[in-house]
Amino acid sequence: RAVFVAGSRVVFMGARDTTMGQPQAAAQAELAPLWTRGSTRRRALVPLLLLVLLGLLLVVSSRLFLAACLTFVQVAPPSRGAGAVLPLPFLTGTVAALAGAGLLALLVWRRLQGRCVKVLGIVGCSAAGKSTICKSLQKKLDNCLMVCTDDRYLPLDSCPRFDLSGIRWPGVSVPEAFKKRGGADLNHPDSVHWAQVQNDLHDAIRTARFRGDRVVILEGLMVCADHAGARSLASMCDAFLLLAPGDSSPAAQEVLWKRKYLRSHLGNKSYKDRGVTEQEYHAYWACYVWPRWLEHGFMDRRPKRSEVVNCLAEPEFVAEACYAAAASLLKL
Repeated sequence: RAVFVAGSRVVFMGARDTTMGQPQAAAQAELAPLWTRGSTRRRALVPLLLLVLLGLLLVVSSRLFLAACLTFVQVAPPSRGAGAVLPLPFLTGTVAALAGAGLLALLVWRRLQGRCVKVLGIVGCSAAGKSTICKSLQKKLDNCLMVCTDDRYLPLDSCPRFDLSGIRWPGVSVPEAFKKRGGADLNHPDSVHWAQVQNDLHDAIRTARFRGDRVVILEGLMVCADHAGARSLASMCDAFLLLAPGDSSPAAQEVLWKRKYLRSHLGNKSYKDRGVTEQEYHAYWACYVWPRWLEHGFMDRRPKRSEVVNCLAEPEFVAEACYAAAASLLKL
């Protein structure tokens, strides 16, 4: 069990609590503290410092080894004059010391890599099954911690706006359920408090290291967006699983928008339960949801260490494919 303070929040981690970060009533606009953002860089300096110490050890060990060899074969130390030839014991000792230090450095590096907590980003379009995949991976990865960008939306009145009347509705006017929803553009990266998500991820990494976990999962719709906050967050990820349909055909689109239409999300009832017809939601998807994904998703910005998984395949296949890809990318 561990209790730590993160900003104004006190987070209690039980034996196997697996959620990080809860929505707040208001989000602050300040950037993440410098010490928090720099912790990843400080961790990266540890192997470098160890290698420097190993270099000093190399110099001392080579001198000691040379002295021992010279004493054993009763050879005078090499002359420092011009054209002096180094004796065989000196060369042998230096090579042996270099090889030993290099092997030790490799072992230390592998050990450090094994102890590092790796961050796996799960990114995908709406209704791609991100939450389902994350829960499946959590079980396979010893109930690892997960950070979700959905927990850090700004207040609705602070989000960008979009014009509901600009959608080609099948009826005469905007459906009542969408009027109540309002024009907050939650599919735009400016609607997310990225600095707070980054703080949550730093907290999760520290707690995961304390618990001995290997992986922290980051789930988000727009983590790969062309946005300063999203790029800063994405830079903390070691690998990505990208959930996307095999194509953008009408059949694939229908599967996605019907999933979204029938399910509840972010504590709200499904659109069907709110009285929206299939035709109305299809118009909302085609004119707003999917175009926003094409604009802010990963279609033209696929990260280097990433694997694309077809989210429309059978759920069991998708879960197994995601775990296999994660294990390969993170070398678990």
